[in-house]
Parts: sequence; structure tokens; C-alpha cells
Amino acid sequence: MAVPSPALKETRRKALAEIAAVSPANLPARLKLLLAALEAGEASPVRKELAETRALLEDADAKTKQYLAEATSLAEKGDLKQAGLKARILENILRVTPRYQQSLGELQMNIVGVPLLVFSPQLEVALRPQGGAGVPVSFKASTLAAEDPAITLRRVDLKNNGKAEVYAIP
Repeated sequence: MAVPSPALKETRRKALAEIAAVSPANLPARLKLLLAALEAGEASPVRKELAETRALLEDADAKTKQYLAEATSLAEKGDLKQAGLKARILENILRVTPRYQQSLGELQMNIVGVPLLVFSPQLEVALRPQGGAGVPVSFKASTLAAEDPAITLRRVDLKNNGKAEVYAIP
């Protein structure tokens, strides 16, 4: 597996920071920023991202809080490598949660293929409905006498035999 160049890492960090600025509750972006800061060995960004992540996970379960607390403790002691390990475990625990999955929608596009703006003229012609032969329709006046609407509304097929009868209201 190829290791990304420092320039690529910085580009990714800037993109994640933009996402986090627009959507501060985006959990995957926050965790990726935390991991990037830990990997870079920068204490100030690590403290900031740990605080932001802690605020997002206030209502998390005990296991999640445990790994976050361990990562924070190790980072405060200056052991950023072990703190990074705990942060990766934390991210793996959170990956399956609905909150994490929902936030991924802001990071990834669910478009398969290239969206089309204009179809080819041949395809547009083929997609248009084509005229065909007309359907013959005829109308004629009814010879039946009009029924009182109150009676018509009471016609019900109670016997389920296909013949509607007037239902007598008790």
C-alpha cells in the first residue's frame, strides 16, 4: 500500500477542516482530523480535535467514552502514537453506528457513473412518445332513469354476489 505524500495529506486535512467548519457535528470528519493531527505529532490540533470529539460523543456508550478517555490521557502525556492507536479503535467502534453512517453522506457521493446533463439527439428522439393510431371512442345518451343520489349511496353488495341492493338503514 502506497503511503500518501505530505502534500496529499495536507490537502486531505484542509478538505476535512472545511467539512468540519461547515458541519461541526460530522463525526467521521472530526475523527479523521484527530487521526491526522495525531499522525503529524501536533499537540495543539490534537487537543482541539479531542475536545471537539468529546463534545460530539457526550451521549455515547461506556466503551466509546472509555477509548476516548484513554486517547485523551495518552495525548496529554505526550504519547501520540498510542493515543493514535486508541483513536483508531474508537473510530472502528463508531463506524457501524447510524450517526457515523449518516455523516458519511456528507463525505461521499452515492452517484454511480457520470451524471448526464444532455442526452444525444438520437436518444432524445427515441425517448419521446411516438404517435400511433387513434383509439376509437363513442358516447351515447343513457336510457336509464336517474336515481336519487341518497338511494345510490346506499346501494351495497352485502351478500357478496355481485348484485348491489339498497341497504335499509335501521
